[in-house]
Amino acid sequence: MTHNNIIIVRLSLVLIALFLTVSAVQATDYVTYITVRYYDQPIPGGSGVIDNPYSTGIFPGDTVFIGESNLNIYETLNKTRTIAWYAPGSRVGTDTPGKVITIAPIEIYHFYFDSARFADYTGPWYSYNATGGLAELAFYVEKPSLKINSYRGDGTTSIDGKKVIADDPVMLKIESTFAPLFLRGENDQEENTFYNLLAKRSDGGDYYRTEFFNITGTEIGKYRNILNVTYGYTYYDDGTIDDESLDFVYRRPVPNYDDIGIEVYAITPDEAKLKSMIVVPNPNDGNFTNVNLQAIKVNRSDFWVNNATPVWSAGRIVDNDKVLGHKILTGEYQFYAEINVNGMEDNLGEITGQTVSNTVKVTVDRETVKITSDKATVIRNNGFSVRVDGTPRALYAVWFTGVSGYNYKEVPAFIKDQEDVTPMSYLQAERTEYKPSHTNIADDLPEGVTEEGDFTGNYAVVAKLAADGSINIGIMTNENTKDTSFTIRAQRIKYLDEPLSPEEYYELDMQLYDTVKVKVEKGAVTVSASGDGSYYLGEEVTLSGTNTDSDDVYLFITGPNLPVAGGKLDAPKTNPTSKDNTRVTVKTDDTWEYKWDTSGSILDAGTYTIYATSDFALKSGINKTLSDVKYDTVSVVIKKPFVTATTSSSTVAKGDKLYIRGTAEGQPTQGVAVWILGKNYWNGEKTNLMESSMVTETVNDDGSFEYELGSADTKDLASGQYFVVVQHPMYNGVFDVKSQKNEDAKTIQVITNPKGAEDVNGVAFIVAGNGKLQGSDAAEALITAINSANVDDTYTKLTFLVEEPWIRVNSVGDHYIGDLFKITGTTNLAVGDTLIVEVTSSSFQPTQKTQSGEFSGVSSTVKVNEGSTYNEWALDVDASTFKTDEYIVNVEAIEADVTTTTTFNILAGTPAAAPAAGSTSVPASSPTGTPATASAPAATTAPGFGALIALIGLGAAGALAFVIGKHIR
Repeated sequence: MTHNNIIIVRLSLVLIALFLTVSAVQATDYVTYITVRYYDQPIPGGSGVIDNPYSTGIFPGDTVFIGESNLNIYETLNKTRTIAWYAPGSRVGTDTPGKVITIAPIEIYHFYFDSARFADYTGPWYSYNATGGLAELAFYVEKPSLKINSYRGDGTTSIDGKKVIADDPVMLKIESTFAPLFLRGENDQEENTFYNLLAKRSDGGDYYRTEFFNITGTEIGKYRNILNVTYGYTYYDDGTIDDESLDFVYRRPVPNYDDIGIEVYAITPDEAKLKSMIVVPNPNDGNFTNVNLQAIKVNRSDFWVNNATPVWSAGRIVDNDKVLGHKILTGEYQFYAEINVNGMEDNLGEITGQTVSNTVKVTVDRETVKITSDKATVIRNNGFSVRVDGTPRALYAVWFTGVSGYNYKEVPAFIKDQEDVTPMSYLQAERTEYKPSHTNIADDLPEGVTEEGDFTGNYAVVAKLAADGSINIGIMTNENTKDTSFTIRAQRIKYLDEPLSPEEYYELDMQLYDTVKVKVEKGAVTVSASGDGSYYLGEEVTLSGTNTDSDDVYLFITGPNLPVAGGKLDAPKTNPTSKDNTRVTVKTDDTWEYKWDTSGSILDAGTYTIYATSDFALKSGINKTLSDVKYDTVSVVIKKPFVTATTSSSTVAKGDKLYIRGTAEGQPTQGVAVWILGKNYWNGEKTNLMESSMVTETVNDDGSFEYELGSADTKDLASGQYFVVVQHPMYNGVFDVKSQKNEDAKTIQVITNPKGAEDVNGVAFIVAGNGKLQGSDAAEALITAINSANVDDTYTKLTFLVEEPWIRVNSVGDHYIGDLFKITGTTNLAVGDTLIVEVTSSSFQPTQKTQSGEFSGVSSTVKVNEGSTYNEWALDVDASTFKTDEYIVNVEAIEADVTTTTTFNILAGTPAAAPAAGSTSVPASSPTGTPATASAPAATTAPGFGALIALIGLGAAGALAFVIGKHIR
């Protein structure tokens, strides 16, 4: 036999003996001889030999991870070589798979779960036979996920990126998806294992896995993790093999995976890479416990390294042979984890979050304590806070030191009921020493701290630092806090992690302490008044300002014949007390505002000073004075209110509007009353008498008002004189003279109600109903009532005339074709009223169907303007398109019921002298009706012809004017 047809491989003596033992039995059990060969093909995804092989035999239902290689998946295939993945929601075995992979024979025992084929298809995969409808669960594919975090010894506070104190316990937690991977290894058992080679049937069939039998000839069954064993047999050219070298059993023990798992590393500040850490129970002796960080097999998604106990005493390191012993190395440490089980990292590379975790950074420092304040200077009556930084979860005594010479009300105080802040008792303070000289905390406390109870907790507390090694403690001040610098001290309490009962005392570390100073300063008060400082009685004055010294502002007033010490703002002749003084609460932004209503004030016109103080104080007296508080002043001038009014015209034509305009100083909230009285007329009277009442008009912010007597009102007024009284409510803001209905007598009375009193003083007169006064008498009676010494109201009086409306046209005279001229006139209508002026040819008349129509003229609207004696109006006329004729001028008011007419002639020829340049003008706006000129008639009609017909034409023009006027309205 040559090298090509004979292969001889040595076996151990044990295997040779085994072969000889079982050969006789197997001679009768086997019915088919097979040929075998070595599996010498390269392994997909690897070199054929992988690092960290772990539970490589996969069974149905196992979970595998992308990146694992050299896995034996034979048992999951159900005698097929096709696997399928179904999209979520699909019917497995019925619907078409979303992904199908056909496995080459050489892959079955060395399968690689690569990203290209499986990254987008995670979840269950099935052995698949499309022809037979087979789809049975093979395995689950999952993406690798790896994360690490570090915690304090409580296991709840992450310290990633934070500082820890040397010897603080540190814990590590791995968060990953790899629990199913390591569960596979736990299922491995001791088993009979045979060679795992591809075989070829003697009939030349495809490769398949050799069926294994035990020494009795029965099938052993499905085994995972077949161990590759070196063995020998004889291979002949005729296709037969030696029976004795075919069948043997190798029983191997449970695989040893102790050195395989997730690897965690720690990088020291000196960049040494550590595979284990040490825990030091007592820093004062040399003992320690070593914690291995390698080959970690997680059994849950969040896995605590070292069985949920600390893996490290922060900062502690030790030499190989413990000659130097454990020492503290401060600085930044880094932790990370990686996994290369079944060649995962080799295949995928270093992918953060998959094969390599994130990096956790922890800074180790020796124990220190530091106290800082959020404010170096504090305006009293404001708060501030101090921050203590030190050992996480440790206790510190915090107190005001050096305040023994102050009254306890002059010292800032710790805010009550702060979390992790416990007040000290006086007994604790007295027995807790903070200096080697036996000085205790009680020696620092302010005077009077125990006179009315134990107020020690206001000035000395025990603070427990949070997991991050810090705490903020709130402190408050008030207007009594002394304006000076205060020192706050923080000192480490030894051995304890929880506060003691009030009867027990603390032992402080004499070296671990720190202090901070905070300066408290007096605040300031400001005041200002809205506007220019000059006000009418009845106005609302806004007083405002700032106060950084207290929570309230106190106001009082001084002035002529007011109390020398000061008077109440709302009752100036009364000395204020701390209970009834005007007090304003300061807002959170240190501003304040008070609206002073002067309508009810008893002040006379004059100059006054208003004081704003940080505490109740007056200019003099037995209480606090201005020297004891912060204050500011503002001067105000009080003036007597008044009312003025005018009418828009002294004469109003019926149908025209009349405006009564004026000014009412003092900002009367009820406005002003407008009384208009005439013969059988009162503007407040209604058709239903019992609905009648005095008429008021709102006053604007600038003190102005306007009352309108509309066209509908004036057109029904009788011609004659009317009286107007405009009434101002004055100081008390109410009308002391007003109308009141008397339903029993069916009258409207004018009553006097002095200063808003509830009891009516009396009836002045009847303004409407039976027994009413005549117009002029009613006006005089109204003025008499307002003039009463018991009434503070004031008034102004006016009159106006009502006339029948009229319009006059000045003489027009004759003009020639082409002239530019004006038609003017006067009227008693109001300035701004609109008039319709029409100029029409008297020949404007009906024509026969066989005749052409002829018309020339102009129609336009003009405004009434103010004149020297009467109001005036004017119309510019361009006669260039006119024909010779007699023309009728018709002028009509739009709002009032009045019309007037006149005539003039247009002549042919040339005027004797041209008009002076600029003496006439073309109308600024186009007429509402465009003049039109027809062709000349066959026979000329003399001017003045057909007066009756002209009147008929005028009627038609009037109708046209009416339409134009309605349009303008």
